[in-house]
Amino acid sequence: MPEEASPVSAVPSARGTRTPEAVAEFVREIAPKVSRVRISICAKGAYCVTPFRASGVPFVLPRSTAITVAHWVTRLYPDVDWRTPHTFDLHHGNLVTDFRDDR
Repeated sequence: MPEEASPVSAVPSARGTRTPEAVAEFVREIAPKVSRVRISICAKGAYCVTPFRASGVPFVLPRSTAITVAHWVTRLYPDVDWRTPHTFDLHHGNLVTDFRDDR
């Protein structure tokens, strides 16, 4: 069973209080085809971002959009060890640890 991470209660941002639901809404605004997104730290300390459609098919986002998505999600969960892949589900607004890393 995947482990679910707990977000910070309220992280101030330019768009108001940052909650999982608000971050999910923001991601849907800038990347409407994304249903969930897998994030981890990969080589050289950069974020690896893999977005998925509702069908489960991964696809590629423009680099600037992927970086923005990673920034918003990782800031929401500051205590998570991002060396382990985690998936943020935009429909449910939750983050789970991916025990299978198929990058």
